[in-house]
Amino acid sequence: MIINQCFFLCSFIFLVLLVDSLNFVQKPPDILLKGLFFFNH
Repeated sequence: MIINQCFFLCSFIFLVLLVDSLNFVQKPPDILLKGLFFFNH
């Protein structure tokens, strides 16, 4: 359970950074804020 959750967290962060780097010109902090909001709730 813990290893699976850590793997999901790492893969989600990788996807967030990837999409964030692609959409950096449009709106940089929006995706990261949505990710933090998703994990807090």
